[in-house]
Amino acid sequence: MPDSVSDRAARSSLWIGGVVLVLALLGGWFFIGFVSQTGDRLERQRVQSLAGTAAAMLDPEQVAALRGRPDDAGTAAFVAVRSQLKRLHAANPDFRFVYLMRPVADKPDQLVFLADAEPVDSPDYSAPGDVYDGPSTVLLRAYRSGLPAFEEPAHDRWGYWVTSLAPIKNPRTGAVIAVLGMDINADSWIANIERYRAFAFVITSLLVALVLLFTLGLQLQNKFAAREALAQKRLEERLRELSATDGLTMVANRRTFDEVIEREWHRAMRTHEPLSLLMADIDLFKPYNDIYGHIAGDHCLQQVAAAISDCAKRSGDLVARYGGEEFAVILPRTDEAAAREIAEKIRERVEALAITHAGNPKSGRVTISLGISTRVPPQAADFVGLMESADQALYRAKEGGRNAVAS
Repeated sequence: MPDSVSDRAARSSLWIGGVVLVLALLGGWFFIGFVSQTGDRLERQRVQSLAGTAAAMLDPEQVAALRGRPDDAGTAAFVAVRSQLKRLHAANPDFRFVYLMRPVADKPDQLVFLADAEPVDSPDYSAPGDVYDGPSTVLLRAYRSGLPAFEEPAHDRWGYWVTSLAPIKNPRTGAVIAVLGMDINADSWIANIERYRAFAFVITSLLVALVLLFTLGLQLQNKFAAREALAQKRLEERLRELSATDGLTMVANRRTFDEVIEREWHRAMRTHEPLSLLMADIDLFKPYNDIYGHIAGDHCLQQVAAAISDCAKRSGDLVARYGGEEFAVILPRTDEAAAREIAEKIRERVEALAITHAGNPKSGRVTISLGISTRVPPQAADFVGLMESADQALYRAKEGGRNAVAS
């Protein structure tokens, strides 16, 4: 069975929603990655900018005067530089440690502290000349290249840090004289990056939710449209049925009879098969109406129509109200003998209804007379001859005493 339009529309909306959802997920994946990378880059730029600004505030001459030895403690240059570091630390609460380092002159791969912003009595304080035993690759690269650097999250004996490094240069020679290090707790740093990622994830989730709502909306719209289409189709079918049906007896009306008799006649012409027509009329129906009233008359017509329909149930058979108390039965592919058998069955069925009719002196009940005509086209020029012949046969049945079948 071919798919209905509503089924195709439902599948189409699912495909569209699925494609949009996949695109949204892919776009969300790229978006989350992009925002995370952007957040990482912005955070690096921020801390490097802070370290660069801090380095620019230090006096290079005082920094150059520091030798990286324990006896630097207490010197004017050390006191001044350390005071500056403490102010920088206080002004930048994001940074946990602020310090100066320089490679040892005779050991270029070893770094020593020049000054530290930590309180002297702090267990984290590094005195001048203390050797740095943490990761030193990025520190040495910043010193040797003279370029700012950023050290990825790393562990040392003080904790888990990310470090922003800014070289301090001799303003006259341009030579690097020390490296300013500013440490941020790595967990805090990662949490900042995760906030960017979380923001992107929320946006992506909202987008996916919108896509799902869009798909659901399409499905609901299609279901609603399908229901509307089904209701419209049923209404149209009902209207067609009503336009083809006699409102009182619920058998076919005269217009439907005219259409079907012409169609069946042309079919019989093509197939050379017999076509039979029964014309039936309720005997003495006017007196029935006069005696029992029109409401009883209508009920009688309904009962007779039902009895006729019960006797003509084959595929292609049509029972129609021809007018007033007259009915017609179209019997395709039916010869005269079979048509007479059906006509007799109709007559007997109507008589068996035992509807009282005081105006019918012969039987005292409602009876019916039927005329039969059978043709194999093109014996007659058209179907009008078939109808006239059936009508004449009905007249003979009436003249013969009613409650009869004639051909």
